[in-house]
Amino acid sequence: MKIALLLLLVACLASLLLACDRLPLRGLTDDADGQRPVLLSRARPSVLFAPAADLPFETAGWRSLSPKTQDSLLGSARIWFALYESDGQAQPHKLVTALVEAEDPWIWESAEHAPFPVLRDLVYEHRGQQLFESLYVLEPEDNPFYGTGMSDPCLVYRAKFLLDFRKMQVIVEYHEPVDADVARDAAHDEARLNALRDRGRKACLVVFPDKKEQERLKKDFRKLDVAEGEISRNRLSRWVGDMQRHGHN
Repeated sequence: MKIALLLLLVACLASLLLACDRLPLRGLTDDADGQRPVLLSRARPSVLFAPAADLPFETAGWRSLSPKTQDSLLGSARIWFALYESDGQAQPHKLVTALVEAEDPWIWESAEHAPFPVLRDLVYEHRGQQLFESLYVLEPEDNPFYGTGMSDPCLVYRAKFLLDFRKMQVIVEYHEPVDADVARDAAHDEARLNALRDRGRKACLVVFPDKKEQERLKKDFRKLDVAEGEISRNRLSRWVGDMQRHGHN
């Protein structure tokens, strides 16, 4: 009887330990100063966002999405995002950090297929991964992150990694609201585009933590709630870009 009880206790303890380790693969942890929530992916490779210090946390959440595909069907994906915003400066701006996972049988289109017309793009290696940068204009009716009260377009810097054989997008976007005439002429304003790119690059770093750092980050890890309110699922589904069926060119 005692042996049976002991075995039962061991089994319960093992189940408890296993359940404690079953944290979601993507969620929030605290930044290096413990002041703001930041997105973390615990999948391989692990990904951590490090926003600039002058950007206060705004909100975070996750949604299921139905992006367009090469087929007549809609795709299936999930997005986890965290937003940061600073409007107390001469140039208001918003930072978007996002992890977007394609669900079987879908993968993401190659990075050259942008969801919106691009003003400028660049591809180079960053921290051992290919980084795809682009600058573009995001019209208010296409912007998922400002709500229905937004009336101005944004000049946008986007940095994107495609990981896990194009199953995962890692996206950083830096938004600056501008007047419509500024957005219209932006393609011909090299100085403005260069300055936008530089500010975008400084707004957030993407870090690939090693195993030791992952263990530290795991201590403060928590799951995200479903995003509600003015975060439009349809706009998000367009913003993440198109998908294709795995194995199709």
